[in-house]
Amino acid sequence: MRPYRLRGSFVSLLLWEGHSPTVLLNVYAHLIDEFEDADRVDPEGEIARARENRSTRLVRQEAV
Repeated sequence: MRPYRLRGSFVSLLLWEGHSPTVLLNVYAHLIDEFEDADRVDPEGEIARARENRSTRLVRQEAV
């Protein structure tokens, strides 16, 4: 599974739960403008870093 595909899955789940396309646009469309000028990141790299940070935190918590 590639991170790009999660976006479609998320929208599909929201629609399945009863959100209309209009609601989705009203609620989430501002994110397009908000991130338009932001630096692009490698999603797979970000996910790998988040997993590593989570693993590190879990190891620290178990050691306590």
